[in-house]
Amino acid sequence: VIKELEDLGIKTYDILPQNGSGICVIRSHGASDNVIQDIKNKGYEPFDLTCPDVKKVQNKAIELVQNGYFLIILGSNVHPEVVAIKENAILHSELDNVFVAQNIKEIKTIENKIKEAEKIGLVIKTTQKNEFLEEVVAYLTPIAKELKIENTICLSTKHRQEEAKEL
Repeated sequence: VIKELEDLGIKTYDILPQNGSGICVIRSHGASDNVIQDIKNKGYEPFDLTCPDVKKVQNKAIELVQNGYFLIILGSNVHPEVVAIKENAILHSELDNVFVAQNIKEIKTIENKIKEAEKIGLVIKTTQKNEFLEEVVAYLTPIAKELKIENTICLSTKHRQEEAKEL
């Protein structure tokens, strides 16, 4: 598919050239407000194709940090969706209160910080497994003073996971 798009003149960039023109598509994983501003500053018109479910996670993460929650994002620190969620949350937070974990072991490394925090907020990458969320909630519930869980797993992902189990 990428080759077909390239044949049509559509290019993929890791680093956007300076002083360009034309449309720059934001992929379904989303981007931070800083990235979108950078696109505009370089002369391109951003066209946001962020998945609505991904946008929901970004907005929930922003809302949590703005309301004083220590935010835990469940997912890989290098996945584009998680990177955008984290960057957007950090942009809207005045504190160092955003942590990404791809497994329970990583969360356990900040157990003291969790116990000290007044409020813990939790979001999860849209394509994570529900079992991972359940494991994290079971771990956090007895140690967190307040825990707000935003189950942001995409509904179609959840259905695909259930169907795969049935197969």
